[in-house]
Amino acid sequence: GHIINASMLMSEDSESTLTKSDTALTFTLEVIIHEVQGISFLQAHKIVYCTMEVEGGEKLRTDAALADKPKWRTQGDFKTNQPLPVLKIKLYTENSSLISLDDKELGRLVLYPNSNWLETPENYVMTPKHHQNNNEKIKIKIGVKMDKPQGMKKCGYLYCMGQSHWKKWKKRFFVLIQVSQYTFALCSFHTKKSDPQEMIQVDGYTVDYTDGPPDENCKSENKAELFHFKGVKEGDWISFAASDENDRQLWIQKLYQATGQTHKPIPHNSVSISVNSGRPLPIAFLLAIDRSRARNHGMEDFVQANPLDFDHNRLFSQLQSLSLENRLNDSFTSLGWLSPGQKFLLDEFCSRYGVRSCYRHLSVTITTQEKEMLDDINSKLQAWLTKNITNFWNYYPFGKPDGALKATVQLFEKLKMDDGRKTENQQKEFAAEMKKLMEIAALENYTSLSSCIQGTGGGNGTDYEKKLEEVIVLAESCRDLLRMTEEYYDDIWSKFPGLLNYHSEVLWSLFSVDMDDAIKAQPEDTWNCFMLFQLLNDYLKNEPNLRNGKFHKHLRLLFAPKVIRYIDLMESSIALSINVNFQKETWIPVEGGNAASEDLLYKLGKLQQFVSYLSWPDEVFGKHLTQRISLMAADMIGSCVKRTSDFFELKLKRGRRSIDYLLPPEICVAINVVVSCLRQLIELCGNETDGGQHHYHADIKTYLNNTLLMFRNQLIEKLNASTELVLSKLANYDEGTITASIFSWMKPGNELATNYIKTIGRNLKMLSEKIIHEEFMTPMFSCWYEKILYLINEWLTDRMDVSLH
Repeated sequence: GHIINASMLMSEDSESTLTKSDTALTFTLEVIIHEVQGISFLQAHKIVYCTMEVEGGEKLRTDAALADKPKWRTQGDFKTNQPLPVLKIKLYTENSSLISLDDKELGRLVLYPNSNWLETPENYVMTPKHHQNNNEKIKIKIGVKMDKPQGMKKCGYLYCMGQSHWKKWKKRFFVLIQVSQYTFALCSFHTKKSDPQEMIQVDGYTVDYTDGPPDENCKSENKAELFHFKGVKEGDWISFAASDENDRQLWIQKLYQATGQTHKPIPHNSVSISVNSGRPLPIAFLLAIDRSRARNHGMEDFVQANPLDFDHNRLFSQLQSLSLENRLNDSFTSLGWLSPGQKFLLDEFCSRYGVRSCYRHLSVTITTQEKEMLDDINSKLQAWLTKNITNFWNYYPFGKPDGALKATVQLFEKLKMDDGRKTENQQKEFAAEMKKLMEIAALENYTSLSSCIQGTGGGNGTDYEKKLEEVIVLAESCRDLLRMTEEYYDDIWSKFPGLLNYHSEVLWSLFSVDMDDAIKAQPEDTWNCFMLFQLLNDYLKNEPNLRNGKFHKHLRLLFAPKVIRYIDLMESSIALSINVNFQKETWIPVEGGNAASEDLLYKLGKLQQFVSYLSWPDEVFGKHLTQRISLMAADMIGSCVKRTSDFFELKLKRGRRSIDYLLPPEICVAINVVVSCLRQLIELCGNETDGGQHHYHADIKTYLNNTLLMFRNQLIEKLNASTELVLSKLANYDEGTITASIFSWMKPGNELATNYIKTIGRNLKMLSEKIIHEEFMTPMFSCWYEKILYLINEWLTDRMDVSLH
């Protein structure tokens, strides 16, 4: 038997209605211009060249050549959708006149190539320009090749006339096109047309040789001998004629393969009717030949015999036996019973010659020996049918031939039912029998897939890695096989509810043995097996009959401890990385924060993405995983912000109070870290439950907002220290103070103001450049500005009655 690889299965619908777009073809036309002869009337130094174009496409030209050596071997390639394109070739000589801008045309050639043309170069006579006074013929040597597309099986000219299509006897260009694996179309085309003029789907036609045309007026254009064949279908016929015997045989062979008919065409020994030797043979003469053939076969005596002289009961018994024998010997159509035509023949015999209908049953009464033979045949037939049903993917791939598997199941059902009667108990027993067969079919399918995939693991990995890789490929193959089984065989097994579901569960139970073995072979704390879970879970959760089934539950129980273990390890790893990273943190800006915070947010995002991609089928456990990840993210972000806050306060305290105080850049990085955490808080901790967000999300959000508010207040307080120092120095010049008499002879000057303005400008510039989050900058600048105005206002209010220098 054949091993079915599910990844290589392809869909096919051979009964769809064809349209003209289904028969679209693409041709490659290769034109090679070799040389030109017969232009000796031109001067030797004249330049000549050729142009070539397929009508409706681009125009190409050869290189320039001297008139005394007009040789090129230039190739032009064209793409066209026309089976009968028009190829135009022109010969030019360059015009050296200053008055005329166009080159002079010497001759032209029009060809109508098709895919039957030979590539061998040939000489063609070009049509000269009408004003040319040259008696010598211009010849051009050209090689033309038009390839055959993959879907085109045969093309050529045929005479044709049919009942429903091509109703007029006429010579047409036909193309036989394979649309799909089992669908062929016969199309006729006009010149320069990409769509067929008329087309038929050859399915159902029977092609055979014929001796003559359907009508006496069906002749060739030049009175030459024609070689005829026909295609017949119920309610339709088409008559064809080729110009030679070889072409007829090729057409019949291709059409015979396309129709899929059981009858093989055999050439007739009779001579085809010829119109060269005179008038056609009369119809009466042909009928006389048929009667002569009947007499030679001995049928004339039966025609003229008296019906009363025969024992019709004996003849009926003989006719019925011969009909059964003929039917059983037919390897293509026999299914164990008489055909409709044979039934009609027996009924007609009984009606015409007075044979009672009960006699047909009495005439086939069997003996004990025949009964034993029948039982032996019955047992062999059941074994053969059982093998076909259990190996349905091998014997009926993609449900082809259409209806064959369904007929096999019906025949098996008839053999199992006693006397053809279907009682309720028999139907239950037959359903149980079919269930056993589907169990065997699942075993056969899985054995074929596993034997095909075994040993396909990567060559560089360890044994457990190869085993896991093979199991993943096997899971994909089982998934594809079940999907295509449901697609191609669902209508066949729909008579038995739950049968396909049982087949799927058995297949997955067989797979679970290999899966468990591969998972156990994996070392502890390795996580590549999660790809297998995701693959299987994505398939099972979308299958209503398999979702939360036996295999799906087994899959959850197998991977739940691994998921919990993975999250536990990730939680401890992330917590450890926070301590280590913040201890060696340099507070250099990295994207939205620093290296430690970006590493933390990346890991939390990946962990949440991992849980999301798992799409755990159990709602309770899936909700637990989501809540745990959100709580973990809230705790980790809180720990990160706490360390950042401690660093911020320590860095501010180390700075001395002075007018020219500049903020350290690390302060801006710390602010960016907290704002970045706040931005991603909703994504990492913002899952909604019961109409509202988790309480720990609200707690961590409040903590982050309070931290940013504290940063802003401390930062403004530190920046305003320089403003307070400036105002305190200016207070030394107040009237009535002890220092006023000392500093009265001195003026403050511009140095103090310049230093203060430069300090404020540098801090503003650094804050604007280093802090990348506008949601923090805008309110901070506003509060800072208000605080400076407040300090100045307080200072001036205290000195309303004092004159200022």
